[in-house]
Amino acid sequence: MKAYVEGIHYYKTHRQESLTVLAKYLKTNNAEALKEIHQDIGLALVPAKPYPTLKGIDAILREVGEKEPEAKTLRPEQFVDLSFVKELDSSGFIDRLYKTTPTVVAGEEVKPADARLSVKSKQASGAANSIPPLPRMPDRPVEYTIKAGDTLSHLADRFYGTASKWTRIYEANRDVIKNPDYIYIGQKITVPSEI
Repeated sequence: MKAYVEGIHYYKTHRQESLTVLAKYLKTNNAEALKEIHQDIGLALVPAKPYPTLKGIDAILREVGEKEPEAKTLRPEQFVDLSFVKELDSSGFIDRLYKTTPTVVAGEEVKPADARLSVKSKQASGAANSIPPLPRMPDRPVEYTIKAGDTLSHLADRFYGTASKWTRIYEANRDVIKNPDYIYIGQKITVPSEI
C-alpha cells in the first residue's frame, strides 16, 4: 500500500516522467491526448489518499445484480478493508509525501528526503524528450480554479516548467491561501506571470 501511495504521489508530482510512461504503455505520442489523460483522469480522479469508494462498489453490485440476483443482497462494506489506508493516513505518511515533493528538472537532480525516490537526470530527461513539452504560461497573470489533484507544486510545474516555483503562486495568493498545503477544489487563485 505504501508503494501504491508513493506511485500515486510520483504520478501527481512528476508530470513529464508520467507523460513518458503513459506514452509508452498507451503507444501514442499525441501530446494533447496524453495531457488530457494525465490531468483529467490521473490528477482529477485518482485521490492522493486511495480510500475505496463505497458508492462505486454499490453501483457495480447493482449493475451485476441485474444478471446475478444474489449480488443485490451484498453490501459494499463486505468487499473493502479500509484499515491499511487509514493506518497510512493517520500516521501522516501520505501528507508528508506531498509536503516534500521531490523534483527533477532537466539537467539537474534535486534529491528528495527519501533517497529511494531519487531519479537521475539522465533517466528523467532521456525518454521524456520524445513527448513535446506542454504549453507554458503566457506573459500575463492567469486566473485559475483549483481542481481535484492540484497542488501548488503541480501548478508551478504545469505553468512554469518546474515545481520549485510553487512559492511564486503562494506569495501572489496569500490573501486567499492561508496554508500552502491546504488548497481546495473550486478555490480561485491567480497564477502570476513568469516574468
